[in-house]
Amino acid sequence: MIDPGARYTTGRRFHCRCGYSGRIWKAGGMRWEPILVERTVPGRREIGPPTEHELTIAADTTWPRQRRLPMIAPGTETAVLHRYGMTRWDQVMPRRQHAVIDALVDKIDSVVTGDTAVASTLYAAVLGSVEMAGYLSRWDARYLKAYEAIANHRYNVATLSAEPNVWGAPQSGRGTVGRRLAHLAKAGNWYAERLGRAPHVVGPLPAEQRRSNGSRTVDVRVVIGSSTRLLATDNSIDLVCTDPPYHDDVKYGELSEIFRAWAGLDTARVDGEAVVSHATLVDTDAYEATLTRAFREMRRALKPNGHLVLSYANRDPAAWAALFSALQAAGFTAIGFQVVHAENDIDHAKAHRRACNLDLILDLVTAADHALEKFIAHGPQVRTEEEDFCHAVGKIALQIGSLDGAWREKLQRTVARHPFVTRGRAMTQTDREPND
Repeated sequence: MIDPGARYTTGRRFHCRCGYSGRIWKAGGMRWEPILVERTVPGRREIGPPTEHELTIAADTTWPRQRRLPMIAPGTETAVLHRYGMTRWDQVMPRRQHAVIDALVDKIDSVVTGDTAVASTLYAAVLGSVEMAGYLSRWDARYLKAYEAIANHRYNVATLSAEPNVWGAPQSGRGTVGRRLAHLAKAGNWYAERLGRAPHVVGPLPAEQRRSNGSRTVDVRVVIGSSTRLLATDNSIDLVCTDPPYHDDVKYGELSEIFRAWAGLDTARVDGEAVVSHATLVDTDAYEATLTRAFREMRRALKPNGHLVLSYANRDPAAWAALFSALQAAGFTAIGFQVVHAENDIDHAKAHRRACNLDLILDLVTAADHALEKFIAHGPQVRTEEEDFCHAVGKIALQIGSLDGAWREKLQRTVARHPFVTRGRAMTQTDREPND
């Protein structure tokens, strides 16, 4: 029996009944043993100890050895994988899970009858499931489900992990291939019903090619490349929705390696990333310059009455200052903001930690030469510290387009001195480490 509220491996340490205590990754080779199985039938789900048959089919010896995937390059986020002895990407999941994914990939070309668009969609569904890597997934305290390997934008190895059913069980399977295909079909059917025909999709197209409005017969154009160059022509877009890189919070290149390895793409470190991990000093000037180039390109492509809507969250004063400066330098004017709830407080990996549970949504326009009515979504009168923080930053954001004088200093004081930030800064390193 366990206490669901207890933390048995705080700071990634384990404690033996004999009195020995140590770091998990220094304890030698890890041995994975199935201890619980979820079974589903129509209308019912149950969790119980595995049967002898289930133990047999879960064993690596039951499944043929699979192809070797590229080496896991040492890095800030991949260091935890190396600590647990994982040196190649095929080592992050049980052999059974690997075998089923390979079998699904092998079936794709034989079922698409030469339709490259359908093939690409099927590859995306199958290869996207590798984020549910069995040896990396975490058990969520609130939901009985497998949890993504890169949740919280960090690779994590847990003492209680979940190997998902790759295809999916009838009553469950968040993130499984079957569920992904069902939602892809649902989205496609929704669009086709509103168009009265199948949507015409082109791409992915390289962002470097000549700009054009595209054909009138094309409903969706997918472009791959940097946001500092859009394929859209001048004054042609009604709305841009974006979630810009969060300063130094996420090491996007390392987190994408698990997908690139399975897709057979180059797994070398991505050069020229806009963002680095929190463990590395970030060049804020370069970050701001990159955002400015991207926002200027968005402004060029927006119609005179177009809108830029973006979501942002951070505790770093420099991050907010860089964002606001880039938006103003690109010629945008803020007309409103909304504070919305993120999912972090119901995410076991982030709950009770330094993660932001709210996002600030900004609405900006290019019409800076005439008076604009500005709006604030006020919400409840009694606010949490984080809600108050977001509203304080949002009110300064409404000055984007007319920021002048010592606005940076004012913004940085507002952020740096707010209790939501100072209280979080006082947390110890042990408090910030995820618990298994």
